[in-house]
Amino acid sequence: MKLSLNKTDLLKFVVKQVNNIIPDLNPLKSGEIEKAFDVALDRLEYCLSKIKSKYYFENGNSVFNHLNSDHYCIFLYYLSNSIYKENRNEEIASKFFLLNKYLNGIDAFYSVELPDVFMVVHPVGTVLGKAKYKNYFIAYQNVTVGATDEGIYPEFGEGVILYSKTSVIGKSKVGSNVIFGSNSFIINKNIQDNTIVLGNHPDNILKQNNSSVLKNIFNLHR
Repeated sequence: MKLSLNKTDLLKFVVKQVNNIIPDLNPLKSGEIEKAFDVALDRLEYCLSKIKSKYYFENGNSVFNHLNSDHYCIFLYYLSNSIYKENRNEEIASKFFLLNKYLNGIDAFYSVELPDVFMVVHPVGTVLGKAKYKNYFIAYQNVTVGATDEGIYPEFGEGVILYSKTSVIGKSKVGSNVIFGSNSFIINKNIQDNTIVLGNHPDNILKQNNSSVLKNIFNLHR
């Protein structure tokens, strides 16, 4: 993976950002997150290696640019989640969750388990709750994945795309190869494999999905 900053400089960069944006009385030191940082970079490399969009790939290699907010958003999620799992330090994990929210406008809490391969596109205003996600998941801007008052979250199959302003709420089981059109909304509703979802609950329009869009974005099952 080609990095826009080498590992040492990237580590210094993220630590400085956290300390500048969250200037509390317990400043972060690089050594506190080095192990989780390496894990996050490994996870990022695997994720980006499956994406063949022109913004993620160059001369046969995956590319990470810390100044590309979509790239950086994915990295900060992996970093906050890796700190939570490797260090069990919720304070530091929270700082990187907040950094991601501050810079990229996304709410993807550190304990949420996003998949090994996913993308966010212009993630401003997107909230990804504690659903069950599978690989080749894509969320655009102003997407909401959330629970009902009973605390039940959706489940997603492989290859689900949520276009802008999609909301998937509650006890909803979404199959594989499903596309949600912009401004679509479901709550407590199951969606079969290979479906395009349009419109709002309870009057959604469901169509057969014959699109090859996922094949154009990801190296599938490799």
